[in-house]
Amino acid sequence: MLYCPRVFKYLQVDFGGQANMGPWLTLPAAGNLLHQDIEEIWHGDIAVKVRKGVMDGRLRYCRKDYCPYICRNELTSIEA
Repeated sequence: MLYCPRVFKYLQVDFGGQANMGPWLTLPAAGNLLHQDIEEIWHGDIAVKVRKGVMDGRLRYCRKDYCPYICRNELTSIEA
C-alpha cells in the first residue's frame, strides 16, 4: 500500500481563495478562504474524506496518472 503525507501537510490556495488538498485530486476544492477560515477548511468534510482515502492506502481520490509523486514512484510504501 502507498502512503502520501502531502494531504496532511499542505493546502494549495489560488488567487480566488479556492483551497485544494492538491491539484491532482478528483474532488472539488476543500473550501474558500474568502468565505471560511483555515481551520474550517482543514478539518472540513472534503479534507477529511481525502485524508481517509490516503490512510487506507488506496489513494482513492488521487488521479494516479496525473500526480507527479505517484508517476515518479516517490510515495512511501507501508504495510497494512
